[in-house]
Amino acid sequence: MPKDIQEIEKAKGKPMLIWAGKKPLEKVEYYPAQEKEFYGDKTAKDFNKLFWGDNLQILSHLLREYRGKIDLIYIDPPFDSKADYVKKVKIRGEEIDGQQQSLLEEKQYGDIWEKDEYLQFMYERLLIMRELLADTGSIYLHCDWHKASYLRILLDEIFGDENFRNEIIWYYPDYIQGNATTSFANKNDIILFYSKTKNAIFHRVTEKLDKPVMRNKVIWDKEAKKLSLARDEKGKIIYQEFSEKYLDSVWKIGQTAVTRETSSENIN
Repeated sequence: MPKDIQEIEKAKGKPMLIWAGKKPLEKVEYYPAQEKEFYGDKTAKDFNKLFWGDNLQILSHLLREYRGKIDLIYIDPPFDSKADYVKKVKIRGEEIDGQQQSLLEEKQYGDIWEKDEYLQFMYERLLIMRELLADTGSIYLHCDWHKASYLRILLDEIFGDENFRNEIIWYYPDYIQGNATTSFANKNDIILFYSKTKNAIFHRVTEKLDKPVMRNKVIWDKEAKKLSLARDEKGKIIYQEFSEKYLDSVWKIGQTAVTRETSSENIN
């Protein structure tokens, strides 16, 4: 073999992440979680519940009753943003000077992680969530650039890359980031959408257009087994007016919706 050609070993097997201290979650202990709030008719078979506490313990609590029964999971896990998040605590009738200001900030949670610690944290919880999902269920994981690449491979390992459905770009055009001088401004989050199996139920979502548009009509061609342009008896393309479209993998959140600037969740 010529000296200027180097052999490359072929990749093989399922995508997997390896980190120090990686341990499969073979069993979890049941915890009697404390239910803090509920919404709807509590006498009904299903109603909305709110639990407070360590989510690993809450998930183990739910596993006893809801294993294989959950249709949809949406999670907003830590982003590893390397920041501590606080909330302002106001004192009525008192003036606060600059030195006292720091005393009126209550820490909500820390989002500073070691890489191995973060991956094990997410690994354990995603494994239980897979057990909770029904075979027709799906999971949506909200993240950003900090850990998106790691979480994608982690989800491939747990749910199978064959069950990956979408990487949804959550774009916020009205968020102004003025400190990006050495790179493009980060103006989107990411939602990773996976199903548990190929038999997942999915309902297409429509959104209204700003104004109606004329577009060619598309129909399903049974023989070709693909979408084709609809034509009339003379073979001419059929056009029709559309006032809405199917939602795609880019979600634009405008000024009239919740954004980083207007959301009460913006506590940083």
